[in-house]
Amino acid sequence: MINRHPYLPRRFGLGWVGGVALVVAIFSGCGAAASPSTTTGSTSVPAAIPPALYTLVEGASTGSGGTPPNSVNAYDDANGHLRFAHALAGSAIAMVTTQHLLGITSIVSPTDSTQSPHAFLTVLDANGTQTQQIALGSLTPEQVLASPTAIFVGVNGKGSTPAQFSAYDPTTGTQLWQHAITDANGIDNFVLVGQDLIGNVGNASGTLLKAFDVATGAQVWQSTGSVGGAAGHIGASDDAIYSVEWTSSPGEQTLIAQTATSGVKRWSISVADQPQILAADHNAVYCTVFHTISSTESTTMLTAFAASDGHPLWSVPETLPIRDSATIMNAVLYAAGTGPSSATSAVLPPSTLFAVNVATGATLWQKPLAGPAITAPTIVGNTVSIGMATNVTSAAPQGDTAIATFHLTDGAASWQIQTGVPSLNELVTLP
Repeated sequence: MINRHPYLPRRFGLGWVGGVALVVAIFSGCGAAASPSTTTGSTSVPAAIPPALYTLVEGASTGSGGTPPNSVNAYDDANGHLRFAHALAGSAIAMVTTQHLLGITSIVSPTDSTQSPHAFLTVLDANGTQTQQIALGSLTPEQVLASPTAIFVGVNGKGSTPAQFSAYDPTTGTQLWQHAITDANGIDNFVLVGQDLIGNVGNASGTLLKAFDVATGAQVWQSTGSVGGAAGHIGASDDAIYSVEWTSSPGEQTLIAQTATSGVKRWSISVADQPQILAADHNAVYCTVFHTISSTESTTMLTAFAASDGHPLWSVPETLPIRDSATIMNAVLYAAGTGPSSATSAVLPPSTLFAVNVATGATLWQKPLAGPAITAPTIVGNTVSIGMATNVTSAAPQGDTAIATFHLTDGAASWQIQTGVPSLNELVTLP
């Protein structure tokens, strides 16, 4: 279930960013699944998780056709030492953090092919101990996000059942609300901005942006007219969201800014090439802009578009294409660039981690990685961590994965560890 390819959009949910902890989830086929419509576990408030880094990791396939082992690993943010590994039932999908808790969505496939799979939301405490397991039904969780008081799970529709979002109290496992999106069968790229869940919903007629109240699940607004049809990553600042409306004209797309609380369009600009949103703050939205020169030649530019009206503030050539989400901290953008695979091998070359001044686009430092990046950079205290694939060859396509940590100020290496597993999810920290 984990996306290892740095060029593909990710659907992993993220909680509120901050703190000094890193957690890793490794997927495991062990553990008994709770029956549908049940909640198991303690209702006591667990102790705060000490500083660590967290991610979901999938073990190597057993070769028998079953689910590879999945689990959650916690690594000490100071030295990368493994703090705990918690085995999960079925295939893990995504993980979020809220207050002192971890929430992981997973799906368990029955051995009997005539039965439906069952999805779960599992909550872990500071020691990696399961405190809740909430049955989510037979639909696969597509989105998971977290606020300080709730975990939100979105699922795609199936047949006559529409897409829906549900909210759960992570300390008690209680369902707070459930909202069916009756005019949609698909959801994607949701973000949490203030008191709203905002993202793409789709049906046979196309895609729209919708916002839902985190307290009740009620729809707050939806985009109309030329604002609709958003696709790809959605950027969010404190009060605005940014999306790209794809058009049928090759090489020309529309970048759109909207007020997060109302959906009112602030501005839209035509971009002659193909923009991909990396990150946003109160000053600008930052994009990789792909420009095709010929069938064999293309360029990419890192471009900042002003939050006020969308005019380009600066645009600089990218040494390597940045094709995944970026992270901003203290006016510095951290992102990984990865070149294309060669004509003779599908194996991607090693990435480079960049630190860029968001005011000017100047590169402050850059560090080569041991392999292609497979996560976005994550800030942990005064360091930035990133996951990468290592030891991948055409003969051994699964290879291994590693986590590397660098100091924010100058990119000096802090620590690097091999996880011993072939695939890992986004790195997340506690609020």
